[in-house]
Amino acid sequence: MSKKNQPEQQNNPPKQKIILDTNIFSDLTDKNLVVPLIQYLTDLDKRGFEFALSDITLYELMRGQTSDNEKKKIEMLSSTFRYFLSPEVLITAAQLDNLLKMENIQVNGVDHGDKFIAATAILSGSLILTADVKGFPWPFFHEIEYNLLVHKIDNKTKCHVIGLLRPDIDLIKHHFEARP
Repeated sequence: MSKKNQPEQQNNPPKQKIILDTNIFSDLTDKNLVVPLIQYLTDLDKRGFEFALSDITLYELMRGQTSDNEKKKIEMLSSTFRYFLSPEVLITAAQLDNLLKMENIQVNGVDHGDKFIAATAILSGSLILTADVKGFPWPFFHEIEYNLLVHKIDNKTKCHVIGLLRPDIDLIKHHFEARP
């Protein structure tokens, strides 16, 4: 077979995934934030990132929806890469909850959904994009960049901050192994 007829080999490494927190999807419905947020997401896409969502986000977005809105959201999200809530994610979320308590971090201030997203990011090596960085506390998560979504409301300039976070997998692993 000639080289011309052989299929091209794809040696491209997989794209770094960014798990979008539920609040990012909510911000996309805010008329004041949608344009700067889409510009930032487009920039991330151009830099080679791929977006993903956790099943917990799917659940949070579906709550309280009308039938029509539910269908629209399911259709919109159908092409987004999804991470499932596997037993490993549930166990890791519980372990993360224990680690936060050991570090005297207020676990009640960290929503359960954020713990599932955090556990998914830990297990998959993904980043997290969120408008609530407090839901992914230091020292286990580090902000690698933030973006200010500047917009106007009633002729007043407002700023909405979103952060791109990386789990400190080595530190988390060390704490998992060192816990009593």
